[in-house]
Amino acid sequence: MNLTLTGTKRPCRANLTWLTKGLATGGDLSWDPKLRALQIADILDSGITHIIDMRMEDDDAELWASMGIEYINLGTDDIDGWHVPADLFNKGVEFAREAKRAGGKVLAHCHMGINRGPSMAAAILMDRGMAPSTALRLIRTKRPISGVHYFMDAYDAHVERSGRKADWQVRKFLHSQWYAAVGNPTATKHIKAACRAGHLEDARARTAKREAERFAQYTGRRAQDQLVAVPGSLAWEDQQAEDNEWYASVLREAN
Repeated sequence: MNLTLTGTKRPCRANLTWLTKGLATGGDLSWDPKLRALQIADILDSGITHIIDMRMEDDDAELWASMGIEYINLGTDDIDGWHVPADLFNKGVEFAREAKRAGGKVLAHCHMGINRGPSMAAAILMDRGMAPSTALRLIRTKRPISGVHYFMDAYDAHVERSGRKADWQVRKFLHSQWYAAVGNPTATKHIKAACRAGHLEDARARTAKREAERFAQYTGRRAQDQLVAVPGSLAWEDQQAEDNEWYASVLREAN
Protein backbone atom coordinates (compact mmCIF):
# COMPACT_ATOMS: atom_id res chain seq x y z
CA MET A 1 0.00 0.00 0.00
CA ASN A 2 1.63 3.22 -1.14
CA LEU A 3 0.44 6.30 0.71
CA THR A 4 0.74 9.93 -0.27
CA LEU A 5 4.14 11.52 0.14
CA THR A 6 4.45 13.63 3.28
CA GLY A 7 3.55 17.25 2.49
CA THR A 8 2.35 16.52 -1.06
CA LYS A 9 -0.69 15.12 -2.85
CA ARG A 10 1.40 12.88 -5.10
CA PRO A 11 1.19 9.12 -4.38
CA CYS A 12 4.39 7.61 -3.06
CA ARG A 13 5.84 5.16 -5.58
CA ALA A 14 7.97 3.40 -2.97
CA ASN A 15 6.53 0.25 -1.44
CA LEU A 16 5.97 1.67 2.03
CA THR A 17 3.20 2.54 4.46
CA TRP A 18 3.40 5.22 7.15
CA LEU A 19 2.29 3.94 10.54
CA THR A 20 3.13 7.10 12.50
CA LYS A 21 4.79 10.38 11.56
CA GLY A 22 8.19 8.91 12.30
CA LEU A 23 7.80 5.25 11.36
CA ALA A 24 7.04 3.46 8.11
CA THR A 25 7.12 -0.17 7.04
CA GLY A 26 7.11 -1.84 3.64
CA GLY A 27 9.02 -3.77 1.00
CA ASP A 28 12.21 -3.31 -0.97
CA LEU A 29 13.02 -1.40 -4.15
CA SER A 30 11.83 -2.45 -7.58
CA TRP A 31 14.03 -4.40 -9.99
CA ASP A 32 12.98 -2.01 -12.75
CA PRO A 33 15.74 0.67 -12.97
CA LYS A 34 13.38 3.55 -13.76
CA LEU A 35 10.86 2.73 -11.04
CA ARG A 36 13.71 2.01 -8.62
CA ALA A 37 15.12 5.52 -9.18
CA LEU A 38 11.69 7.07 -8.57
CA GLN A 39 11.25 5.03 -5.39
CA ILE A 40 14.63 6.14 -4.07
CA ALA A 41 13.70 9.76 -4.77
CA ASP A 42 10.38 9.33 -2.94
CA ILE A 43 12.08 7.77 0.09
CA LEU A 44 14.50 10.68 0.27
CA ASP A 45 11.72 13.23 -0.24
CA SER A 46 9.64 11.66 2.54
CA GLY A 47 12.32 12.54 5.09
CA ILE A 48 13.33 8.99 5.99
CA THR A 49 16.75 9.10 7.65
CA HIS A 50 17.17 5.56 9.01
CA ILE A 51 16.44 2.24 7.31
CA ILE A 52 16.18 -1.18 8.97
CA ASP A 53 16.47 -3.93 6.37
CA MET A 54 15.26 -7.35 7.52
CA ARG A 55 16.23 -9.23 4.34
CA MET A 56 18.89 -11.91 4.44
CA GLU A 57 18.67 -12.28 0.67
CA ASP A 58 19.91 -8.80 -0.21
CA ASP A 59 21.73 -5.75 1.15
CA ASP A 60 21.49 -2.07 0.18
CA ALA A 61 24.23 -0.74 2.46
CA GLU A 62 26.30 0.86 -0.32
CA LEU A 63 23.26 2.43 -1.97
CA TRP A 64 21.93 4.15 1.15
CA ALA A 65 25.39 5.14 2.40
CA SER A 66 25.86 7.05 -0.85
CA MET A 67 22.55 8.84 -0.15
CA GLY A 68 23.47 9.81 3.40
CA ILE A 69 20.91 7.44 4.95
CA GLU A 70 21.71 5.53 8.15
CA TYR A 71 21.25 1.86 7.36
CA ILE A 72 21.37 -1.44 9.20
CA ASN A 73 20.82 -4.92 7.79
CA LEU A 74 19.33 -7.40 10.25
CA GLY A 75 18.83 -10.19 7.76
CA THR A 76 16.63 -13.08 8.79
CA ASP A 77 14.68 -15.80 7.03
CA ASP A 78 10.95 -15.87 6.33
CA ILE A 79 9.67 -19.43 6.17
CA ASP A 80 7.00 -21.47 7.93
CA GLY A 81 8.00 -22.34 11.49
CA TRP A 82 10.74 -19.72 11.62
CA HIS A 83 11.26 -17.46 14.64
CA VAL A 84 13.11 -14.15 14.55
CA PRO A 85 15.74 -14.06 17.34
CA ALA A 86 15.24 -11.51 20.11
CA ASP A 87 18.68 -9.98 19.53
CA LEU A 88 17.61 -8.83 16.04
CA PHE A 89 14.59 -7.05 17.46
CA ASN A 90 16.78 -5.51 20.17
CA LYS A 91 19.26 -4.19 17.60
CA GLY A 92 16.45 -2.78 15.47
CA VAL A 93 14.79 -1.11 18.45
CA GLU A 94 18.07 0.49 19.55
CA PHE A 95 18.66 1.74 16.01
CA ALA A 96 15.15 3.25 16.01
CA ARG A 97 15.83 4.87 19.38
CA GLU A 98 18.92 6.55 17.94
CA ALA A 99 16.84 7.78 15.01
CA LYS A 100 14.20 9.25 17.32
CA ARG A 101 16.84 10.99 19.46
CA ALA A 102 18.22 12.55 16.28
CA GLY A 103 14.74 13.63 15.15
CA GLY A 104 14.80 11.21 12.24
CA LYS A 105 12.28 8.95 10.54
CA VAL A 106 12.57 5.16 10.29
CA LEU A 107 11.65 2.70 7.56
CA ALA A 108 11.56 -0.95 8.67
CA HIS A 109 11.27 -3.11 5.59
CA CYS A 110 11.83 -6.59 4.17
CA HIS A 111 11.25 -7.94 0.68
CA MET A 112 7.50 -7.53 0.21
CA GLY A 113 6.53 -5.83 3.45
CA ILE A 114 4.36 -8.67 4.69
CA ASN A 115 6.07 -10.30 7.68
CA ARG A 116 9.62 -9.34 8.66
CA GLY A 117 9.44 -5.57 8.15
CA PRO A 118 6.02 -5.12 9.79
CA SER A 119 7.12 -7.34 12.71
CA MET A 120 10.11 -5.07 13.32
CA ALA A 121 7.78 -2.08 13.09
CA ALA A 122 5.60 -3.70 15.76
CA ALA A 123 8.65 -4.08 18.01
CA ILE A 124 9.46 -0.37 17.57
CA LEU A 125 5.87 0.70 18.26
CA MET A 126 5.79 -1.35 21.48
CA ASP A 127 9.13 0.10 22.54
CA ARG A 128 7.71 3.58 22.01
CA GLY A 129 4.90 2.86 24.44
CA MET A 130 2.12 1.54 22.24
CA ALA A 131 0.12 -1.37 23.62
CA PRO A 132 0.88 -4.62 21.75
CA SER A 133 -2.70 -5.18 20.60
CA THR A 134 -2.92 -1.56 19.43
CA ALA A 135 0.34 -1.89 17.51
CA LEU A 136 -0.93 -5.01 15.76
CA ARG A 137 -4.25 -3.39 14.91
CA LEU A 138 -2.53 -0.26 13.58
CA ILE A 139 -0.24 -2.21 11.25
CA ARG A 140 -3.03 -4.44 9.97
CA THR A 141 -5.32 -1.42 9.42
CA LYS A 142 -2.72 0.73 7.68
CA ARG A 143 -1.21 -2.12 5.64
CA PRO A 144 -3.81 -4.87 5.05
CA ILE A 145 -1.36 -7.11 3.17
CA SER A 146 0.83 -7.44 6.26
CA GLY A 147 0.83 -10.78 8.01
CA VAL A 148 3.14 -9.66 10.86
CA HIS A 149 4.03 -13.34 11.20
CA TYR A 150 6.73 -12.66 13.81
CA PHE A 151 4.58 -10.43 16.01
CA MET A 152 4.77 -12.82 18.96
CA ASP A 153 8.57 -12.97 18.62
CA ALA A 154 8.59 -9.17 18.73
CA TYR A 155 6.37 -9.20 21.81
CA ASP A 156 8.52 -11.78 23.62
CA ALA A 157 11.64 -9.71 22.87
CA HIS A 158 9.84 -6.61 24.15
CA VAL A 159 8.91 -8.29 27.45
CA GLU A 160 12.45 -9.57 27.93
CA ARG A 161 13.96 -6.19 27.04
CA SER A 162 11.63 -4.43 29.49
CA GLY A 163 12.73 -6.72 32.31
CA ARG A 164 9.18 -7.84 32.97
CA LYS A 165 8.05 -11.36 33.70
CA ALA A 166 6.18 -13.02 30.86
CA ASP A 167 2.45 -13.46 31.49
CA TRP A 168 1.15 -16.52 29.66
CA GLN A 169 -2.43 -15.26 29.78
CA VAL A 170 -1.48 -11.98 28.10
CA ARG A 171 0.60 -13.90 25.57
CA LYS A 172 -2.30 -16.24 24.83
CA PHE A 173 -4.63 -13.28 24.38
CA LEU A 174 -2.20 -11.52 21.98
CA HIS A 175 -1.70 -14.68 19.96
CA SER A 176 -5.47 -15.00 19.58
CA GLN A 177 -5.60 -11.35 18.50
CA TRP A 178 -2.88 -11.95 15.90
CA TYR A 179 -4.60 -15.10 14.61
CA ALA A 180 -7.94 -13.32 14.38
CA ALA A 181 -6.30 -10.48 12.45
CA VAL A 182 -4.49 -12.57 9.83
CA GLY A 183 -6.31 -15.91 9.96
CA ASN A 184 -9.69 -14.76 8.67
CA PRO A 185 -10.52 -15.50 5.01
CA THR A 186 -10.38 -11.87 3.86
CA ALA A 187 -6.96 -11.21 5.39
CA THR A 188 -5.60 -14.53 4.14
CA LYS A 189 -6.81 -13.71 0.62
CA HIS A 190 -5.09 -10.30 0.65
CA ILE A 191 -1.84 -11.68 2.01
CA LYS A 192 -1.68 -14.62 -0.41
CA ALA A 193 -2.50 -12.34 -3.34
CA ALA A 194 0.31 -9.99 -2.33
CA CYS A 195 2.73 -12.91 -2.06
CA ARG A 196 1.78 -14.25 -5.47
CA ALA A 197 2.07 -10.81 -7.08
CA GLY A 198 5.43 -10.18 -5.46
CA HIS A 199 6.87 -13.54 -6.47
CA LEU A 200 5.58 -13.15 -10.03
CA GLU A 201 7.12 -9.69 -10.34
CA ASP A 202 10.41 -11.05 -9.00
CA ALA A 203 10.42 -13.94 -11.44
CA ARG A 204 9.77 -11.68 -14.41
CA ALA A 205 12.36 -9.11 -13.33
CA ARG A 206 15.02 -11.69 -12.59
CA THR A 207 14.37 -13.45 -15.91
CA ALA A 208 14.58 -10.19 -17.85
CA LYS A 209 17.80 -9.24 -16.08
CA ARG A 210 19.35 -12.67 -16.62
CA GLU A 211 18.44 -12.74 -20.31
CA ALA A 212 19.67 -9.17 -20.80
CA GLU A 213 23.01 -10.21 -19.32
CA ARG A 214 23.10 -13.25 -21.58
CA PHE A 215 22.33 -11.05 -24.58
CA ALA A 216 25.11 -8.63 -23.63
CA GLN A 217 27.57 -11.50 -23.28
CA TYR A 218 26.36 -12.96 -26.57
CA THR A 219 26.76 -9.74 -28.57
CA GLY A 220 30.01 -8.90 -26.82
CA ARG A 221 31.45 -12.29 -27.66
CA ARG A 222 30.47 -11.90 -31.31
CA ALA A 223 32.16 -8.50 -31.46
CA GLN A 224 35.26 -9.87 -29.74
CA ASP A 225 35.43 -12.74 -32.23
CA GLN A 226 35.17 -10.18 -35.07
CA LEU A 227 32.01 -11.82 -36.35
CA VAL A 228 30.09 -8.55 -36.57
CA ALA A 229 30.04 -7.36 -40.18
CA VAL A 230 30.63 -3.81 -41.37
CA PRO A 231 27.55 -1.63 -40.72
CA GLY A 232 25.48 -1.16 -43.87
CA SER A 233 26.55 -4.42 -45.48
CA LEU A 234 24.13 -7.25 -46.25
CA ALA A 235 25.92 -9.44 -43.68
CA TRP A 236 25.47 -6.73 -41.04
CA GLU A 237 21.74 -6.46 -41.80
CA ASP A 238 21.36 -10.23 -41.54
CA GLN A 239 23.09 -10.23 -38.15
CA GLN A 240 20.93 -7.34 -36.93
CA ALA A 241 17.77 -9.18 -37.93
CA GLU A 242 19.00 -12.34 -36.21
CA ASP A 243 19.86 -10.43 -33.02
CA ASN A 244 16.52 -8.61 -32.98
CA GLU A 245 14.59 -11.84 -33.43
CA TRP A 246 16.53 -13.51 -30.62
CA TYR A 247 16.07 -10.58 -28.25
CA ALA A 248 12.34 -10.38 -29.03
CA SER A 249 11.97 -14.04 -28.07
CA VAL A 250 13.74 -13.33 -24.77
CA LEU A 251 11.33 -10.51 -23.98
CA ARG A 252 8.33 -12.71 -24.84
CA GLU A 253 9.55 -15.38 -22.43
CA ALA A 254 10.16 -12.78 -19.70
CA ASN A 255 6.61 -11.48 -20.04
